[in-house]
Amino acid sequence: MKILVADDDPTLRGELAELLREDGHAIVTAADGSEALHTVERESFDVALLDLRMPKASGLEVLHRLRVVRPETAVVMITGEGTIDTAVEAMKSGAIDFVEKPYDLEALRRTLRMVEEERTARARFGATRSEADISGIVSEAAGRGALLAVVGPHAKPPPGASRVLRIAEEGRPPNAFAPALLIFVLLSGPVMFWFSPLGHWWSRKYEYEADAFAAGVMNEPRSLIGALRKLNEKNLSNLTPHPVYSSFYYSHPTLVEREAALTKN
Repeated sequence: MKILVADDDPTLRGELAELLREDGHAIVTAADGSEALHTVERESFDVALLDLRMPKASGLEVLHRLRVVRPETAVVMITGEGTIDTAVEAMKSGAIDFVEKPYDLEALRRTLRMVEEERTARARFGATRSEADISGIVSEAAGRGALLAVVGPHAKPPPGASRVLRIAEEGRPPNAFAPALLIFVLLSGPVMFWFSPLGHWWSRKYEYEADAFAAGVMNEPRSLIGALRKLNEKNLSNLTPHPVYSSFYYSHPTLVEREAALTKN
């Protein structure tokens, strides 16, 4: 793949570029954010590895520009100062991964393989294929034992199918709407409404556990609290809904409740 490596640290930039070239990738480097911006205007890339903090333009600024001029480019953010709020902002802006320095090369390689496999799949199935192409794809899947065939009641599955799902009879649209189904649809909503507080309580329980885990990973809750405040500010969330209303309509704790739980722990 063609990869852009943008990092203002010449040692890290050169080492990473060399390692990726050894893996067979075509590498273009940029020493700061301005150079990265000019490069993406001129050239297209399969992947861009962007340092979060660079002179002249940050990695997030380059990411935002890529989403406009090269939306097909997969972006991986790299930083030596990983925090939850920057990771959240990068992912919301379209980054597919967030890697901390020093590089975990194997983790980065896994991410690149994922991008390459996705691009290969899109190229394989996105375009119109001839019968010979389709036959080749089917034969290749059969050779790996990964061919699943869904056939009608009298159809013959293709050779090499490891799993065969046979539909017992031809599907037909119903000629009448079942009265029992109609009654169920009409009554299920009002009935399930009164059970919604139980489901919301269960959802909140796991949300509190997820917050506690994230705070434990960061060794302090301040970063998570800051990210939650930004999300609530952007979403214009109600911080103090009535408890009864909240139990029926809020599947997640409010910001005030989440902050109280984080600071208590």
